[in-house]
Amino acid sequence: MLPDARKLRVLVVDDEEVLRVMLLRMLSKAGYEVLLAASAEMALEILEGDASVDVLLTDVRLPGLSGPDLCRRLGRHAPPTILFMSGASFESPDALLRLGGSAFVHKPFRVAELLGTLEAATSARGRSLAR
Repeated sequence: MLPDARKLRVLVVDDEEVLRVMLLRMLSKAGYEVLLAASAEMALEILEGDASVDVLLTDVRLPGLSGPDLCRRLGRHAPPTILFMSGASFESPDALLRLGGSAFVHKPFRVAELLGTLEAATSARGRSLAR
């Protein structure tokens, strides 16, 4: 790792506390810096106040603003990589990716699956992992 390289910063947005904590532990262990938001509105505050988020990992279905609504509102505050996750089988990954998403992960997911998807999405955007 280069001396000036920093960890990729991931903002996790999910209304389920258990999942947020699990993702915090899993992503931190994998070498990511992790921020948590329980709602899209909280995520907007974080993103509008800190432009250094590299990855947005958001649930599709959230109370209030949904994950897709969040992405529509982000504008210039959107991180370079957006991953959607959902447990609903009727979500259209293609429609979500047209909103600027880099990938879609079905819940429940395996750790290796999520980490592989995250690595592929960030690599595709030209940002290698600095862990």
